[in-house]
Amino acid sequence: MINNINEDDEVKIIGGGNLTYDEMMRKRQSRLNDETPKSKGKVLVLLLLLLCCVVCALAYFLWNANRHNLKYDVSRTSEAVVNDLGQYKPEGVPSVSLVKDSVNGVVFKLYTIKNLTMTLETETYPDESDSAIYFISRAMDYRKDSKEMIGEFIVDGKRMGEGRNRLAYMASLPGGLPQIGIGCDDVVPDFVSGRDGSMIRQFALVSAGQICTDQFELKGKVTRAAYMWKEDSPAVVYFMETLTKETLYDFSEAIVDYGFTDAIYITDGVWEHRFYRDETGAARDTTASAEKKSKRQYVVFKMISSR
Repeated sequence: MINNINEDDEVKIIGGGNLTYDEMMRKRQSRLNDETPKSKGKVLVLLLLLLCCVVCALAYFLWNANRHNLKYDVSRTSEAVVNDLGQYKPEGVPSVSLVKDSVNGVVFKLYTIKNLTMTLETETYPDESDSAIYFISRAMDYRKDSKEMIGEFIVDGKRMGEGRNRLAYMASLPGGLPQIGIGCDDVVPDFVSGRDGSMIRQFALVSAGQICTDQFELKGKVTRAAYMWKEDSPAVVYFMETLTKETLYDFSEAIVDYGFTDAIYITDGVWEHRFYRDETGAARDTTASAEKKSKRQYVVFKMISSR
């Protein structure tokens, strides 16, 4: 049976003008071909942005991992230092004792500091007449123009500086005995700041009995000073100042040969008359020179309460 075709049933292409179906398809394909390079360009840009993000994330991860990866062996982990900071308390008579000695031609004064906690003074030289104060030294390097301390330090729980390129630190909690360690992670600073403690950071001279040559940014021969720690006497801190001018390497070698495990450098040099108190609480000397009492930062060892 043959169906009649009505003109109203014919397929009409709206908007096609006088173009045939084939011509319209070719035009559409041509338009798609013109847009394809633009689309490819957008995709390429997105891929490049994604690649940049991945590279940046990887670089940050490697930098952060390397920042916390010391090239030197350490005598104690950060967790072990935290444990010792909380464990050791003054037990016995507070005292500072002094001997003069030499090793490998390096002549020095060696102070043994016992049963004293550590605080920081950031404004003025401490008052030597305070019977609670037993020993004083300089603290950290500072910028000559701004007088700001260089590197990370914490005063009574307040973080006051940044920078962990200097690997050695000395830290103390209120009422506890100070500890010296080598490291640059967050464990010790977070622990100290969270408990109103104090901490300084300086160049590492010795780590686990190894001389830290990569930390030797200071050149030449001058009198040197450092705080030191021995593995066999973890509750005691030692301070050495040379009476002879030494390079950092010779100074550090003397520290190792004298039997110390870790050492943190102190920008100090020899004080001809350094104040300290003996086991009776009597002042054995006084830091009389006005230039030694300028407005800088000082490490102060003191007993918990005045006598």
